[in-house]
Amino acid sequence: MTPDWKIFWMIWADSMNDNIFNQSETEAKRFKIKKHMERKMLLVSIALLFIVLLPQFRSEYIMFDMIYATTMHDLFPFITNTFLETIPIIYLFALLAVFYIIGMLITFIRLQLSKSQGTQALIKRYRRFDFVSFLVYLMAFYIFINAFWFSLANVEGRSMEPTFYDGDTIVMRHRQESYDRFKNVVVDPQYEGADFFIKRIIALPGETITITGGNVYIDENELDESAFIPPGVETYCEPGFPGEHLYCEYELDNDEYFIMGDNRQDSMDSRYGIIGSVNKEQIYGTVEFRLFPFSGFGQVN
Repeated sequence: MTPDWKIFWMIWADSMNDNIFNQSETEAKRFKIKKHMERKMLLVSIALLFIVLLPQFRSEYIMFDMIYATTMHDLFPFITNTFLETIPIIYLFALLAVFYIIGMLITFIRLQLSKSQGTQALIKRYRRFDFVSFLVYLMAFYIFINAFWFSLANVEGRSMEPTFYDGDTIVMRHRQESYDRFKNVVVDPQYEGADFFIKRIIALPGETITITGGNVYIDENELDESAFIPPGVETYCEPGFPGEHLYCEYELDNDEYFIMGDNRQDSMDSRYGIIGSVNKEQIYGTVEFRLFPFSGFGQVN
């Protein structure tokens, strides 16, 4: 038979081995979590810089960024007559990212100083708020796409009916080297009271456009617009005044485009002297896709 003291020694040795193993396992887990936290804090910091700084380098597209365009007052109408009402909600996400980084830093320090018995509680707390990093990444990705490739815009008014209607949401592809005839474009009209509008390119640089008898001519050749202008609709030099200005002619420079709305009787476009022809720098981009309403969802031809 084995003496009692040997049995006691074997039990004690086994328990010590288990404790050592558990401590080693906890230390390995803590080391892994700390490395993960370091990466997360770095990535969230980079994402925060994207959110705050990137739009400043592409400021012309901020108006199309719905996160920047939406203010605190839009979300909370009761916030009025204070400096808060004009603050874009994007700064809420920036503030959330700052709090996340501070919280991660505090948890990291406590994890560094804590003993093994407090490790599990800190790890649970870290994982509970880790979803915030995903929101920050998502916002940074959206801002990156909006700054360099695609933006969302809302159609306002009736000037592009029946192609687009008031309230439609479209996807705009940013500036290109050149634009084809009949392309729908988002334009900066460069006059007070209008940020942008959506029109169709009718004449290209260097061409001469003539409007007479309700028809459009490019370099003396009648333009076929039946693909987007309903039958019976005529084009006049001044929308809404068919009996006046029956003939007009416009010569375009080598960097100018002539744009018109599809609703020829209710469109502020290049026929008006206040707008005139537009150059390439005034074109924000082309309309490529319609998101809303869902009945018109799809690529815009």
